[in-house]
Formats: sequence, structure tokens, C-alpha cells
Amino acid sequence: MYIFVRVHALITIIFGILLMLFGLGLVVVGFVQNAAVVDLVNNFWLAGSTMRMVDARFYASAIGLSIFLLGLAVAAAGELLMVFADLANNTRETNLTLLRMRKADQNPVVYSTLQPVVVQPAQAGPVEIKFTGIQPVEIVPAAVTPPTA
Repeated sequence: MYIFVRVHALITIIFGILLMLFGLGLVVVGFVQNAAVVDLVNNFWLAGSTMRMVDARFYASAIGLSIFLLGLAVAAAGELLMVFADLANNTRETNLTLLRMRKADQNPVVYSTLQPVVVQPAQAGPVEIKFTGIQPVEIVPAAVTPPTA
């Protein structure tokens, strides 16, 4: 799940950067190639209407700025996804570390994934093992009863 979120965040960031570059390029083309943009719009987009474009600088700047800001928002959303993935990963690691620190004073802790692990404690006597799924395995000394005569 974390890998999927990280890859999706990376793709979103790259797409946002491309949108920003496209918006910046549109502004540059609108200013540098003003006459060509005016001819393109008048001959193709406004060919069947009575309206004519005289200057394309303002429109290219407005559209380019809006595309640039859209790309900025998309890249920020991708960065936010990356932060959420890192936060979730670090939260899980922090919880495991705190659990180990809390249990260190009480009982030895063994992490098991598939098979039970039997660890002999330092003290003598029978051992009682508690399993809780794929969570820490607590080894607790069992109550020792004195032999009856």
C-alpha cells in the first residue's frame, strides 16, 4: 500500500511540474509569437464568427497563469500524498519501537511471524507463552506450585 501511494504521489508531482512548465511555455509563446497566435486564433477558432482577436498577450498570460497555478496545486497534492505515506510508515515504526521499550522492563519480547518461538527466560521454572496473532509474543513465568508430600 505504501509503495502504491508513493508511486502515485511521484506521478502526480511529475504531472504537476509538467503542467507548470506548459503554463510557463504558453505565456512565453503568447509574448514572443503574438502575431502567429493571433493569426491561428482568427483563422481557425474564430473563422465562423464575427469576432476577431487583436492581441493575444493578455489571454495567453491569463490562461498560462491559470495552468501554472493548476500545476502548482497538483504538485502540492502529490507532495501531500508523499507526506502521508511517510507519516504512516513512521507512525508504524514508532509504535513498534515504543512497544519494545514499554515491554523491555516487564518481560522479554520475541517477534514471531509464522511459528511460535520458545525462549528460555533467565529464571528457572515453567514458562507460559501467550500468542496474539502476528504481534509480540510475551513470555511470562508461570505460577510455580511447591511439590506436595
